[in-house]
Amino acid sequence: MRTRAVERFKFDLPIRIVLIYMSFIDPIHGRIRIPMWLNRILNHPLVRRTMFIRQLGLKAYIDFPGAIHTRFSHLIGTMYLAEKLCNVLINKLSKKEEGQEAKEVLQERKTDIVIAGFLHDIGHGPFSHAIDYALKRILNQSHEELSSKLILEKFKELEPHADLGKVARIINGKYEYPFITKIINGPIDVDRLDFLVRDSYHVGLKYYFDIEYFIHKYTVIGLESQEELKRLTLGLEYTKDDKTAVTTAEIFFVIWRGMYDLVYYKDRSRIAEKMLEYAVLNKAQKDPSFKDIFEDIDKFSNLYDESLLNRLEKGNDFSSVIARRIKMGKLYEMVSKANISDFAKNIECVNQLKEDPDDFSYKLTEKVCRELAYEFEADVPPIICDVVPSKILKEEISLSMVNEETGAPLDLREVSDLLSGLQSRFELRIYVDKERIKEGDRHDNFKKIKKTAQEIIENWQ
Repeated sequence: MRTRAVERFKFDLPIRIVLIYMSFIDPIHGRIRIPMWLNRILNHPLVRRTMFIRQLGLKAYIDFPGAIHTRFSHLIGTMYLAEKLCNVLINKLSKKEEGQEAKEVLQERKTDIVIAGFLHDIGHGPFSHAIDYALKRILNQSHEELSSKLILEKFKELEPHADLGKVARIINGKYEYPFITKIINGPIDVDRLDFLVRDSYHVGLKYYFDIEYFIHKYTVIGLESQEELKRLTLGLEYTKDDKTAVTTAEIFFVIWRGMYDLVYYKDRSRIAEKMLEYAVLNKAQKDPSFKDIFEDIDKFSNLYDESLLNRLEKGNDFSSVIARRIKMGKLYEMVSKANISDFAKNIECVNQLKEDPDDFSYKLTEKVCRELAYEFEADVPPIICDVVPSKILKEEISLSMVNEETGAPLDLREVSDLLSGLQSRFELRIYVDKERIKEGDRHDNFKKIKKTAQEIIENWQ
């Protein structure tokens, strides 16, 4: 917290004010100074709740006992990196005659950017990404859109420090200057930089990635061609004599993809998260008061990991049973895992998969359950179909060197065989509640479930 120490030696001497700032000690970035605007909202209910939401959701309870870090620690880290990157870019722009206008805009909007770094995930539900899809179906908006709404409605105390409209647009990628937006919302944004290094540290994967070195390779692209500010973008330095940014970016994206394969999509954690997703959706559909805790912002402000599980456990319906089973570690079992491209060539299916794998998974589960409903005792999902996408670099990352043929900045994928060679794939996993399948029929039923799911995908419309 900020305090003021006042020293007065004589009545006719001026008062000297010393500002002492609060700071946090962070295991990733070291000492992080807390800005004055954050002191104003540190005890805000929506900020406090992030201290009780696990960054990796159920993974801390299933596969990675060390992953007890919170969403709040990630927000602090992202805020810190946003300020650091702004300072790096301002310093570089100040040395270029053509960069003065961009520098002035960046200086003017720096506080907005840093606040966006801190508040970018303020709309996350309990267990972080585990209920993203459920939230989207209940509220008809993503957690990024919800974050923007909460910022505009619930953080008025920040208005003396920032333009909240600009903060919201930076977060959702709609701000007018791409080189600013991409600091928070882009393929090499500070959000991704922080969560990869932070998450790998806490799950026990001993990757080493030099964030400090990488950030100093960032630059504003388009200055040399005298592009207007709205056409400038954030990219990486790249010259014939210095190509280290590309190598560092390759290391970064290999870690990024590896974290999804080894951590974020880990089998048992993923099963628990899908069980939780269906428990939330089922409860919201049947219980208006439960749905209301997501729709009412004041009630949502008090919703965190433990409170959600407690709400789900009440009663004796499907959702309460699932919540208790998650807490006891009695999960569905995976009975099939297959690459969809090995058995399906349906173009419509592939297009929908690319657009929204979570929505495709939900619709596929519904279709399979409907097709096989006579096999089971209840009309709630005894099976869950889960389409898991591999991660590839889809977005352009501009380099400071120009393509001689087109005159446009080179794209990172044009000069990286590693990144251009990453292939997209979709894996179909099927999870089954074995307790609801008769003992003697299990093997045949598992084969039938797998066959039915694959046939539905092949004939998807």
